[in-house]
Amino acid sequence: MAKLWPRKEGLKDITRPRPTPHVYLQIYERDEQDAIDDLIAQVLPGAPKGSSDHYLRGAETCRHILLLRRMRFLRIYKGFVEGDLDLSGRHPGRWEEYIGEFEEFMRDFSALAPVIQPVETIHTTSSGQEIPIVSYGILREGMDAYRSFAMRWDIEEANAFLNLSQIILVYKLWERKLEPKFQRLNFLDLPGDVLDLILEECAREDLFSLSMTCKAMDWVKVHCLREMTFILGKEDMEPIAIDFASPAIPQLLPHLIKSRDKCVERIRDKRNSPHECHLIRKLWIDLSWNSRFISPGFLVVSQGFHPIDEAVQKPIFEPIYEEVRRLLEPTVTPRLSSLSLTLVRLHLKDVRTICQIETLQSMSLFYCSFTSEVITSLMEGTETFVCNVKNLHLKFNDHLDLGDTLWHALCFCPVVRNLSLLDGGFSMFEDQVNFPEEPLWSKFQCIHTLERLSLTGLHIPHGHRFIRWVLTRRGSPSIDANGDPNHQLNLTHFKISNARNIPDQVMYYFIWLLRSDKIKAFTLDAVESVSAGPYLIERLAEYYPNVESLKVTMRASDRQRVLKPAVWPGELWEYAEVFEDFRALRHFGWNHVVPMSAPTPAPLLHFERLAEDGGEGEEDGPEGGSGKEAKGKESKWRCTEDELFFDDYHLTAAAFAASCPTLKTFVSNDLRTSPICEVVRDWKGRPVRMEGVPIRCLRSRTGREDLMEDDLDYDCRLQMWPDILE
Repeated sequence: MAKLWPRKEGLKDITRPRPTPHVYLQIYERDEQDAIDDLIAQVLPGAPKGSSDHYLRGAETCRHILLLRRMRFLRIYKGFVEGDLDLSGRHPGRWEEYIGEFEEFMRDFSALAPVIQPVETIHTTSSGQEIPIVSYGILREGMDAYRSFAMRWDIEEANAFLNLSQIILVYKLWERKLEPKFQRLNFLDLPGDVLDLILEECAREDLFSLSMTCKAMDWVKVHCLREMTFILGKEDMEPIAIDFASPAIPQLLPHLIKSRDKCVERIRDKRNSPHECHLIRKLWIDLSWNSRFISPGFLVVSQGFHPIDEAVQKPIFEPIYEEVRRLLEPTVTPRLSSLSLTLVRLHLKDVRTICQIETLQSMSLFYCSFTSEVITSLMEGTETFVCNVKNLHLKFNDHLDLGDTLWHALCFCPVVRNLSLLDGGFSMFEDQVNFPEEPLWSKFQCIHTLERLSLTGLHIPHGHRFIRWVLTRRGSPSIDANGDPNHQLNLTHFKISNARNIPDQVMYYFIWLLRSDKIKAFTLDAVESVSAGPYLIERLAEYYPNVESLKVTMRASDRQRVLKPAVWPGELWEYAEVFEDFRALRHFGWNHVVPMSAPTPAPLLHFERLAEDGGEGEEDGPEGGSGKEAKGKESKWRCTEDELFFDDYHLTAAAFAASCPTLKTFVSNDLRTSPICEVVRDWKGRPVRMEGVPIRCLRSRTGREDLMEDDLDYDCRLQMWPDILE
């Protein structure tokens, strides 16, 4: 039975494609993945789950994915006999893995070949040119043979003739019985120093693609994964079924012991392989295991969170902590640069160990806590701890009563440049990041080094504490004073996102407090409607004149949890007009609703004034000629790509592009799904009139990847800014 020929049962999760144990061809892998992702994005979200339309669209997506994978399967043979595969692909091991099933497939197809008939049709283009197109069909007497062939190889009728054209081309090549052209240089035979250089310098995705070319390259996959990450997480938890009517601890204890033993064994196995430990750069320890039931120090059941007796806590988790400490020693993992801990209780010796890791650049502490011994030492100064991480991400959870202790991590991380303070998300409508009181925040020295700050779920009633902390950098002893303007923050990226709307007075004070000409990216999520007038944009332009990426969202009410398009209080042209005050703005996004049924979104004051002035400016338009001549040409307003309803987005973006000469991209309506409008500032190498700036739809995945590199928060989905790595 076929193993490599792609079949429907291999498509278990089409919404999140992952590498599968099929033969991979590196040169086509990225293009195929792009096509699959585009299909899923366009097809699946458009129908309610469970509806017949959703089923049909899912089936159509499966059909296209199968077609792409089967085309790749057939191309591999062509690559071998013509010698055009990548360096890692044309070696005997891969040929032996592939050729058996391919020969079986072609022998079956050869019995069908006599009943295949070419059909030639003539296609006439819009210019009148006639182009012959050859397709293939099955003679009537061969339909039974074809059905048998299609059933064996899982080829549906909908895919039949598309697959048939590809199979015919490869079949003709197979009939010539050409010998494979194996590569002269085998990746495995490279000198050791060159191999080490490749493994050191290659990007992870390139290494992983390389490892998927055949089974003989599996060691590369293992190497690159071990080099990057060692994960100890929920997969180490034994399955649990609990009767909530009975005491939970006696039921849990046998499973906890098994899970503890698995974790300890995995860590010891890792430590017993020094070479692998030397390759570890990322270490993730997740002791939430099955978060419905158990976490270090707390029993989580449907009735709430209940402390676990110390007699159970210590023998279960202490052996794991001890093994983790040994793994963290600089002599064991000398290249460790990223550490992520989830639901770990940190003792004094843990903090000492972490502070000794000189290579550590990033640390994430999610729902973690510190023992009273650590807190006493930090607050009283009985012992000095210094951890020089540049990136620190903290996630809080008030339900576990651990939030207050996690703040102490900022006491021994004085040079953090990228800080994330995140709400655990256990409450739908409450913000649970409670900034601590002055005796604690006065020890947070990173305010002097911060460059990126992300606040998700800041508890507004305690926001004045955060304000006072920021004012320590500005040199102001009082939140009512203006502070010294020479003491600007070093912030270049700032984001605040709340479940509840930020009150009007508090929001404007935040904007004023963080004012700086150094800010490059600014995201403000959960603005009250009363605060969302054009005056808001004016203040942002005044306080952040050099901002390059600006995202602003408004919520209709405090109970609105999901970000949706909203009707902003001002007219569209009123917002666009004040954009002329930005000096360097390149990317702008907001959730202003675009009226899709209206012929134009709103009156555009800028263009009305031009019309009243008789169309000032006689510069050449996009199509050449004078401004008055170009004014009546349809091409001036037509988007360069035919996109359903894109004209509405185009007209919306044009007003802002005309007011802001540096604007590159514009998103309205829904920041996650709406078309990205790309502003084109020149036409055939010549600048165009500002009121006629062409706008095109940026929708390809490659374009979005490029945009992501240029705009770190291009779709407002980030909770944390990307790490600063040097």
